[in-house]
Amino acid sequence: GSSGSSGHPHIQLLKSNRELLVTHIRNTQCLVDNLLKNDYFSAEDAEIVCACPTQPDKVRKILDLVQSKGEEVSEFFLYLLQQLADAYVDLRPWLLEIGFSSGPSSG
Repeated sequence: GSSGSSGHPHIQLLKSNRELLVTHIRNTQCLVDNLLKNDYFSAEDAEIVCACPTQPDKVRKILDLVQSKGEEVSEFFLYLLQQLADAYVDLRPWLLEIGFSSGPSSG
């Protein structure tokens, strides 16, 4: 059953799977780099994340920032996880499960 959470499906995904993401994301640097490169994160955002003492804290901070910036950034974040699947092997089953696809679909 789907509840009325259309409108911001990607933000909802990040919220409802927060602990799973925190558990399985072991490399935050490449996420931050890519968000910076695409102007989704400011230098200040990156500093805030780097200031977090532990890896789970970093992931939570990234998720907070991404969600606060809106649906487009949340979608890009999920797209990144998919693009960097080799770095986030533990998330592959989840990404397949949610059936996330972004960007131009070939065919």
